[in-house]
Amino acid sequence: MGMTIICLVMAILYLPILFLVRASFAEGWAYYQQLFTTTEYMQAVGNTLLIAVVASLIATIIASMAATGILYLGKRTRAVTMAVNQLPIINADIVTSFGLVLLFVSVGMTNLGLLKLLLAHVLIALPFCLLTILPKMRQLDANLIDAALDLGASPFKAFTSVIVPQLVPAMIQAFLLGFTLSLDDFVITQYNNSGVPTISTVVYGAISRRDIPNAFKALTTIIFLVILIVLIVMNLNAARVRKGIKISRKVTAIILAAVILLATGGIVPMIISHLTPRDLVLKVYNWEDYIAMGQYADTPDLLAEFEDHYRKVLKEQGVKNADKFRIEYHTFTDNEELYSKINTQHSDYDLIFPSEYMVEKMRDDGLIQPIAKSRIDDYADLDSAIIDRTNAFASVAGNDDQVWAIPYMVGTVGIMYDTKVIDDLAETTGIDHEEFETKLQDYGFGVLFGEGGTDVFSGRITMKKSARDSIGIAMIYGAQKQSTPDDTTHHVDDASYLDQQDEHGEFDNSMLSDILNMDGDYNIDMARQILRDQISTMHPVYENDNGKKSFKSQEGKFAYGLYWSCDAGLTMMEFDEDEASGATHFGYANPLRYYAPKGTNLWTDNFAIPTYARNLDAAYAFINFLLDDANAARNIDYVGSQMVATGDEIDILKAEYGVPGYDPIYENDDEENGEIIDVTFSDPGAIDPFEDYDVNLAVTVFPTEDNIVYAAIMHNFDKAKEKGVNNLMLEIQNKAAELTENEGSSVNWFSIAILVLAGAALIWWGTYQLLHRRPRRLRTTMLITETPSQK
Repeated sequence: MGMTIICLVMAILYLPILFLVRASFAEGWAYYQQLFTTTEYMQAVGNTLLIAVVASLIATIIASMAATGILYLGKRTRAVTMAVNQLPIINADIVTSFGLVLLFVSVGMTNLGLLKLLLAHVLIALPFCLLTILPKMRQLDANLIDAALDLGASPFKAFTSVIVPQLVPAMIQAFLLGFTLSLDDFVITQYNNSGVPTISTVVYGAISRRDIPNAFKALTTIIFLVILIVLIVMNLNAARVRKGIKISRKVTAIILAAVILLATGGIVPMIISHLTPRDLVLKVYNWEDYIAMGQYADTPDLLAEFEDHYRKVLKEQGVKNADKFRIEYHTFTDNEELYSKINTQHSDYDLIFPSEYMVEKMRDDGLIQPIAKSRIDDYADLDSAIIDRTNAFASVAGNDDQVWAIPYMVGTVGIMYDTKVIDDLAETTGIDHEEFETKLQDYGFGVLFGEGGTDVFSGRITMKKSARDSIGIAMIYGAQKQSTPDDTTHHVDDASYLDQQDEHGEFDNSMLSDILNMDGDYNIDMARQILRDQISTMHPVYENDNGKKSFKSQEGKFAYGLYWSCDAGLTMMEFDEDEASGATHFGYANPLRYYAPKGTNLWTDNFAIPTYARNLDAAYAFINFLLDDANAARNIDYVGSQMVATGDEIDILKAEYGVPGYDPIYENDDEENGEIIDVTFSDPGAIDPFEDYDVNLAVTVFPTEDNIVYAAIMHNFDKAKEKGVNNLMLEIQNKAAELTENEGSSVNWFSIAILVLAGAALIWWGTYQLLHRRPRRLRTTMLITETPSQK
């Protein structure tokens, strides 16, 4: 029975790992190939090993010296010293993390990158290493040290020749413990990271957006197998030692050589890369999935192309070691993460990509520097319609030659919907996708709140966890309702904010801007009630990026939701790409569509240069490289969102997408087989985004003139408003999550209860059997060892 319990415990512990190993081979060796061929993953692995090895080595050496000193302290002083040493061990990691952040900021150690992270990990490992070495130190004969000193050895010589050889076993244990702690740490690494990717931070980033790369399955399997092999070797070695069998020096040498080769194979290249002169490194911090870097077979790798391009430029300038130039490219998931890295941690970056309101915030906080228009190639040729809209936050007062930021990507906030899911639900809802599109035109964002009978899609819609977007859209719908308060339905065309005109008779978006930014007569209370009502009627699911993946994989969970046009465009194109490559086999046309109602948010993600950027020349060169129309066209074709660049290649791309008004001219007038070589322009007239899939995708990637005109830009909030927005979003998300959990909790809790009760019963029964049916050998032993008096 005892063996049964042991097997049960082992199964509970190791079954998840076995499932992980099995999953890593789901596509043969493909996941392992992805791991070793993806620069981001290998860089994270290399950084992690480098930090763990070096930090553990330094901590072990310092701990050995400290243990020697502690040996000669008085009893009280030693007790106080050990108590101080144990404080970081007992203390919560989050407290230690904030303490280190404040320490590094106060002493100006914020731009040290890898060195700062290395120092933090030394501080993590040091107390544990000291506790591991001290017991062995207490066993040493202090007279040996005194004898060495009496014989003329220096203190250092006495330490290295007398103490260290006897401490080697304990030092190895301390090193391994420090290595494990460093490898496993996340909290301290996350808070003190200055743009150095590690395994823990990369994995956490993937988990937080619920987009875990398959390569991580391979990585964790490798880590598990390496640990398993080490344990097997150690146990076999221990067994041989107990039997008096010595391992030959040859075998030992082979094992050590293999370990050193594996270690240096990952660490040495990383050491070399970190020794690259800073002026030969361009550090970029961008949104995820926001640049073409070879994600598909026909997707260009613009990062690699720029590296080759800029190396040639540096060679022409006579720069030494120009071939060593490289890009360090890191990603973030939201503007707040970007702000934290730049403001609190002063992460070392040369080029960042904040959204419009974050540009204002970073400008006001002195975190970015102006960009010189004169250093941007053909700045005057950039899309004036978009540039004019960004002047509100990008222009530098009193200096026409500078801007705080230049738009990188631009788009709208709208609704992505799945025509197939809507049609599949039509028998229940009574609304097919064509009728739904009519309701979209009539009620705009109102379909997210049940307007026009769309509450039949309750539980099938998504909202953004982004406070600004979800609350901003709720504000717009609230103003839409206020425009016709006596009506039972509220059409978007009746919204008062769409009737505003300036002195030239053009649309004036100032009222729409006030609504979106909660200014003037419009405050957050309007959005609060609307979002509360939405939870009870529509049961929305709040998500970041996992929702669009559900749309692409055709899980059928959601009918529609609130999305940025860039996410919608990318999802639609990835569906087409996967079908064309054979990665998926749905067997039907792309069912995804996107629509931006009149009166929405026009967002821009922008090039910006941090105040402390250390490679301005490379930053400007990279901006010009991406704004070149040929490179911009290829980038747009992957990202699925419009850039501010203009030129022949952009026009041809718009013609390829079928943007109304861009009429293609084919090579040899061969429309079927010829490439588009030029474009003529015509009046597009009224554009119907529901005409067909191609037109819908075209106006998703390239917003129409109406999309840009009838929209407002979101600005930075003051602290009080920002706090109110964040608190409201937290309240709404919690209420939505509680509702979702309550709806599906009965079966889950029942299953968990059954498992717990079954496990408890099995353990109780096994314990009962062990106590009441002791083995004969145990009873015999007890009888033999009893004394006569006991009998």
